[in-house]
Amino acid sequence: MRVLARGSAMGSGGRGDVGVAEVVALVEQRHVAHLGQRRAEHVAEVERWIALDWVRPDGAPGQWQFTAIDVARLRLIQELRHDLRLEEDALPVVLRLMDQLYDTRRQLRRLRDAVEQGATADARDGVLRMLLER
Repeated sequence: MRVLARGSAMGSGGRGDVGVAEVVALVEQRHVAHLGQRRAEHVAEVERWIALDWVRPDGAPGQWQFTAIDVARLRLIQELRHDLRLEEDALPVVLRLMDQLYDTRRQLRRLRDAVEQGATADARDGVLRMLLER
């Protein structure tokens, strides 16, 4: 699902016409404690996170397109910064580690699917034995 920024017509495939402020509202839905902060501050904060390359929506400023993954990452960043009070200089390290963890999980799912679909019963049993021995 891609959430389209300003200037885009409502299309199919779960797309909607929203800008950074609306994406901020989506992020805030899970962080009620921060709703007192002014909306302009939230927009500026998201724009800063984009400038720092912590989130990478498609498009150009004012025309950004946010995927569901982008919104989830924004929620994670907000939780780390505000709820857990993680310092800004530590955030790139944490985000890199989280990215590595998610990538490893994706690779393991692909490996599991490949073994389940393409391997013989003997091969699957052998892989399972090897995993249990370690």
